[in-house]
Amino acid sequence: MNILHEQLKLDTPLLKIVGNVDYDRHLAELAMMSEIISDAGIDKEVALFLIERAQQRCDASRARKGLSPTALSDRITLRIYQDGRTLFRAALLRKFSGESLRVFCCSVAESPSRQQFCLINRFVEAKIFSKSSLCDFENDLPADYLKKIHGKILIAACGKLAPGAEVNQLGFSTPISIGECYADTTCVQANIHYPVDWMLLRDATRTMMLACDLIRNAGLRHRMPCEPKEFISKINSLCMQMAQCRRKKDSKKKRKNILRLMKKLLKKIACHAERHAKLLEDYWAETIYSELEAKAIIDRIQNILRQLPAAIFQAHERIIGERRIPNGQKILSLYEDELHVIVRGKAGSETEFGNTLMLVEQADGLIVDFKLCREQSPGDPTLLAHSIDYIESTMPDKIKAIATDRGFDSPNIRQLLDAKNIFNAVCPRSIPAYIEKSKNPQFRRHQKRRAQTEGRIAIVNGFSGNPQLQKSFVHREIHLALSVLSHNIRKLAKLRLAQQTTPLAAVAA
Repeated sequence: MNILHEQLKLDTPLLKIVGNVDYDRHLAELAMMSEIISDAGIDKEVALFLIERAQQRCDASRARKGLSPTALSDRITLRIYQDGRTLFRAALLRKFSGESLRVFCCSVAESPSRQQFCLINRFVEAKIFSKSSLCDFENDLPADYLKKIHGKILIAACGKLAPGAEVNQLGFSTPISIGECYADTTCVQANIHYPVDWMLLRDATRTMMLACDLIRNAGLRHRMPCEPKEFISKINSLCMQMAQCRRKKDSKKKRKNILRLMKKLLKKIACHAERHAKLLEDYWAETIYSELEAKAIIDRIQNILRQLPAAIFQAHERIIGERRIPNGQKILSLYEDELHVIVRGKAGSETEFGNTLMLVEQADGLIVDFKLCREQSPGDPTLLAHSIDYIESTMPDKIKAIATDRGFDSPNIRQLLDAKNIFNAVCPRSIPAYIEKSKNPQFRRHQKRRAQTEGRIAIVNGFSGNPQLQKSFVHREIHLALSVLSHNIRKLAKLRLAQQTTPLAAVAA
């Protein structure tokens, strides 16, 4: 690879703040997080990955035009390298802060400590990235690549000390151990409303009519009996009638009649939307929209038209036919694919809608492995078996004990742990077996520690958000990986600060 010639720039020193111990701790934590990122070299690795990908995209674009490949200029390469390091650090810091894109970018502009973390605290002027640039960067990182970065920083933290060295690569005098692991699963909910059948019809009406309104405002009009917003008012009126007749006399009969009116209205609305989409497809060049903008509006309509027959059938079967529909065939949202009904019987929510998340942490609270399931969960025991294989194949240390709740217990798991000589602290499903294992003090200790994994899940949810606001499974997986990486870097910073703190007893001696 070509050597990058980067000119060093003067940085603005931070103003000394006194009298606020919380700020001092926060500043020390940020400085340690930045040092860990630099020691592991993950920001530079991400920047080089972005350069390589930009080169591949450039070559592919030239190949489509019949041109030969050419190398990126030094100026473009250096810009990608610098922006990549800055935006990667900013993405981690945003997950740590839990702020929205707009609020975070404004806070970076007015915070010298955050500018220093993002490597943009220049002496003369600090060039701050926009929220759109940060959003595009976050959504463009592959989730599997982020997991490789996550594995690299864990390997560095667990690395042994070199002969004669006092610390390992990440500055730990005592390397991190993954000998004791604790696993649990949860539901990462999608940002959707409760999937009521007739509400899906309201969603379809609103999306199609708002798209038609955009087309008509651009000067392309097809004959309609009323304006698109009046169709939205009509479906809203029917939705209010449907909600109000639930506990009245003959409520079932009234609900069926209202649904029939909804179906009749949706048939008209779908025809109008289809005509307007065809009109825009043929005459988009005469409008104010670009080709990509016109395509986005058409895709918005086509996405609803494609799912509308199934949504109407689902509402008909459940309300008029009074028949149940299997979970695998249900439409939970017109805008989110790859969601599942997850029944866990929790106090907060009996039923949840989203994807199953598997987390494995070690004794200090560092997340060793995570898995967001795209398909329906294969079961906790299967997820645990895959996680054990992944950890032992990638980490330098071996698992000595693993503890989970009773949902992970199965004959296959017991055989797997025995074969790998791992202490089985999985809570048994059988009550007599649990009573027998509770006599072992090591089992009791691991089960007591396992209860903290629920809190670790809540902390990770604070980084990623639950429900996650991102659209599509791909983006939710990316942001979960960024959240776990940010969580682990912060945890490593706190552990390293704790190792560097000199006990008062040692000072007194």
